[in-house]
Amino acid sequence: MPISTLTPAELRLTVDPDALGFADTPSLLEFALPWIGQERGV
Repeated sequence: MPISTLTPAELRLTVDPDALGFADTPSLLEFALPWIGQERGV
């Protein structure tokens, strides 16, 4: 596999905040978010 050089712009992910579907993180408390946290630490 050849090695290619990436520019800083290619390493950055830009997300439009309006596309997220919420205004701020406290508004997410009303939704079930099973992917956050865990039932029991291992």
